[in-house]
Amino acid sequence: MSKAEQIEALKTAAAAAEWPKLQELALGALNEYPEEGFGYDYLAQALDAQDGGSLDAIERCLLKLVALNPKDTKALLRLAQTQLKMGDAPQAMVAYRQILKLQPEQDEALNAIGEELLFEQNKAAEALSFFQAAMKVKPNELLYQINALLAMRSMGNREKEALLLLTKSIKRHGYQEKLFAVGAELYLAEGEKKKALKLLQMLREKDPNLTYVYNVGRIANELEDYPLAYAALAEAYELAKANDEVSSVLLQAYAKAAMELGHAQKAQELIEQGIQISPSVSANLLLLDSLLAQGKLEEVEKEMEVLLRQYPLGSTFGLDVILKQGRLLEAKGDYAAAETLYLDLMKAEGGQKDAATALGLMAIQQENNPAKAYFYLSKAEALGAPRASQLIKKHLYDYLKGYAEQTLADMAPAIEQNKNQAVFQQLAGKYLSFKAVRSESMRQINKEVADMIEEQLKKRILFFSPQAGFSINPIGQTTVFAYELKVQHSPNMLDFELRPLDGRPGLGVRLNMSPQGLVWSEKRGEFLLFELKDWAELSEEQQSHVQESLAKVAYLPDAIPQH
Repeated sequence: MSKAEQIEALKTAAAAAEWPKLQELALGALNEYPEEGFGYDYLAQALDAQDGGSLDAIERCLLKLVALNPKDTKALLRLAQTQLKMGDAPQAMVAYRQILKLQPEQDEALNAIGEELLFEQNKAAEALSFFQAAMKVKPNELLYQINALLAMRSMGNREKEALLLLTKSIKRHGYQEKLFAVGAELYLAEGEKKKALKLLQMLREKDPNLTYVYNVGRIANELEDYPLAYAALAEAYELAKANDEVSSVLLQAYAKAAMELGHAQKAQELIEQGIQISPSVSANLLLLDSLLAQGKLEEVEKEMEVLLRQYPLGSTFGLDVILKQGRLLEAKGDYAAAETLYLDLMKAEGGQKDAATALGLMAIQQENNPAKAYFYLSKAEALGAPRASQLIKKHLYDYLKGYAEQTLADMAPAIEQNKNQAVFQQLAGKYLSFKAVRSESMRQINKEVADMIEEQLKKRILFFSPQAGFSINPIGQTTVFAYELKVQHSPNMLDFELRPLDGRPGLGVRLNMSPQGLVWSEKRGEFLLFELKDWAELSEEQQSHVQESLAKVAYLPDAIPQH
């Protein structure tokens, strides 16, 4: 058989997937033409396609093929893939790098070297450059995008870039399990728990395995969506039981959700089951909560005696134990002793946030004293206690709204009788005196932007004129009491969104930050900004407009949005 006939026979056998025949023909070709590469090529194909094909034999064929033609990138690629299967990553990397010398934009080689750098050598920055190069060659290849996201996550300083790539990848590919799993991790690392939960929910729906279901419950717990947490963790518990994988961590999370929904007895049973698996102080503290909720005070007292001896204030769990002691005193009706304990905690390092929240809640539940409650809860909120913000919104809205209305009434005569610079400075001072301006949403933006906004508030009056039937005034903090303020920042503008707490549509305003300041008109309202020091530079018409609008707002208490 001539060389041409042999090659044709090999092609026919390969096309028909007749692997034993192809192997036989390839061996025959090697006997007749040992220095020709086609025999090695087809023998490697035949061995690779058959079950039990020797990787060593395939590698020998490909090494011979590459030796005969060192510039054959396809053979080099097959060699590298085979060596990876054999677990010989160093030799595979040699082949991949040889490919890049011959073909710098070979995407599979770029990605493979990136994976080696990232997963084996922990060189995330170097790996990212290879993944990005592969993405340029094949922008739609999901694997390269996921690997780039993993590299950015490992680097720890490419969060914004990672989130941008994540958003683009999700838009382009839709639901992809690995993409959503990596995306959830990225969002969690950035504190974007709601976005992470959304991805985890979809993962749970598509593949309700223990990891995804548990993480939905865990994050829902942290976001205080207890009905969702309870349902997800109940499902996770059943999945874990079926596979003998029940852990104390899962049981504690499940118990917490049960507690928050009023299932104290169920929570107790779950916690006790968890303690049998792995005893821990955190489980004991959660057990105290369940016992307190059931009114089992004697059991709580016995457990407290042990914990107070083991964990005095200043130790790892000392603060948590003392707070539970306060809860016990409240449950026994000894509110004076509980208040004394919390006040002492306010002086302890790290105790202010929780103690202030406890004092504020006690002022609401036991004393019906909103002023006192707001005093403590605003302290807790300023220290970053999310529960304090929720308690203010839930229990103190009417009190704060009334406070704002009274301030408006007190300020109205001054606005009417005095129309000079001093009055506007006074108004600005009043505006800033309401600490509620530090709304929960403002703390979610980065510190640099928050500081910038605070500085703007110190220098400017911001207000809306009462058009389209509603107004927000610059004196009382009606804005913050009735609305959630969201602020986004870019180098040249501020975007303010005022979102009513009662669920009505909000009003968004974009303010361009020019050196001169400006009046920005919008269909449903008018936004005015001016520097106090530049008051004299405003035209008479502008000054008149400001004065009239301020007076109009001050004399329109009905314009304060109703909850």
